[in-house]
Amino acid sequence: MKEQVLIVNSNSETLKSAVDFFELKGIDVRRAADAETALYIVTIIQPPVILIDMVLPRMDSITFAKILKNDVDTSNIIILALIDINGNAQQKKSMMNICDGYINKSMDNENFYRKLTSYLNNKC
Repeated sequence: MKEQVLIVNSNSETLKSAVDFFELKGIDVRRAADAETALYIVTIIQPPVILIDMVLPRMDSITFAKILKNDVDTSNIIILALIDINGNAQQKKSMMNICDGYINKSMDNENFYRKLTSYLNNKC
């Protein structure tokens, strides 16, 4: 079975090349444009790793991560914040207190893939 990752990102173009690269490498990438949709997807597939963009419409990323970490059925999912180097420092700090790690969105595809698979290998 392929490794699964859920990416929660409101701008599908931002990570398109990375997603295409992951899929070529054999990772089953699921996508959600908002936290509400992602919560529904998690009830169906429970991916081992979720990548969450720092800025989401409606429900914010911090609330979404807290919901997952406070639920016994999803607390073991690795949550990685997708950060932007120039993003809000306070929001980054808040996310780091909840998430299991982070990945810089502007990282090149090969390094992004290596970092992601390091988390997948530790989880699977």
